[in-house]
Amino acid sequence: MPLLLTSRELQLLGDDPTFAERGFQLAQDLLTNPAEHRPDELAVRRGEAADGEHVSLLAQDDGTPLAVLPQEPLDAWLTALAAGLVARYFAPPEAEVLSVIGSGPAVWAYLRAVTRALPSIRTALLWSPDSRPALACTALPISRRTDVPVHVTRTRHAAERRADVLVNARAGNAHGSSLRPEALLLSEHSGDRTRTPVSWRHALRAVLTDQVVPRPGLEILLDGRRSPSWQQMLDGWVLRRAWQLNMGRPVVVD
Repeated sequence: MPLLLTSRELQLLGDDPTFAERGFQLAQDLLTNPAEHRPDELAVRRGEAADGEHVSLLAQDDGTPLAVLPQEPLDAWLTALAAGLVARYFAPPEAEVLSVIGSGPAVWAYLRAVTRALPSIRTALLWSPDSRPALACTALPISRRTDVPVHVTRTRHAAERRADVLVNARAGNAHGSSLRPEALLLSEHSGDRTRTPVSWRHALRAVLTDQVVPRPGLEILLDGRRSPSWQQMLDGWVLRRAWQLNMGRPVVVD
């Protein structure tokens, strides 16, 4: 019987420090040692679920169904954990304000991943052009879980101008025009014509292999969903950790 996971259960993975830190480490290992064998890695592949909103995770070798889970919050961790690792290397020293432009499961995942990666964050700001009531409902539980005050701003400008780290999870709604030069801009969709866009994988690989040092003024693109190897690796880790937290024992594939 496959494990059935809800959106809420996927969101609450962010409360587990092991989940985030191991996710950061997996992303880093993938960039520096892509061919390395990892004994604890669970080899899975995605299958389709009947309703179009869920995905099934199947054993890589024989297709055994292992889990069924909602796709949107699963994909949110793909970009959010990448964002957290990038922020750890590229954010300004002692960054204190995180701003997130967007709505839905991605907001929760970004707030959890980036505040985990940057313990110096003291305030989080949220803005979306069409989801202010929903964001307000998100702000309070996130504040309680992270001990970081989370506020919903009235304008995009207010979220941008205070940010040390700005995450843009919406196309065409955050261009970083009010950002300070030293602030870090992370985007799911390129939108700032004043900054040089670069993939998170390329930016991090260059830093991790000592080719360059982190520098401000970039727009780092969170294109994790276009990396099949990262998707497969993270899907396996999500399933392994969620199974252990829900079932109280490690997942075993016969």
